[in-house]
Amino acid sequence: MWLIRGYLASLEWTPREGRYTATVPALPGCSGRGESRAEALRELSRAIDRHRAAARSAAHREPEKR
Repeated sequence: MWLIRGYLASLEWTPREGRYTATVPALPGCSGRGESRAEALRELSRAIDRHRAAARSAAHREPEKR
């Protein structure tokens, strides 16, 4: 598990696709993909930022950080 922007994230290698996928269970649909771990985590960080911005603009409460 990784801690990204205050959220627990998982990272897994997908051999069939030949890339890493990083996800945040607390933010369904929020993920990042990349050819390296660093790239997948960087993309996940950007996805978290976009998710949080969308939640704020929609006046939704952000999920609690774990």
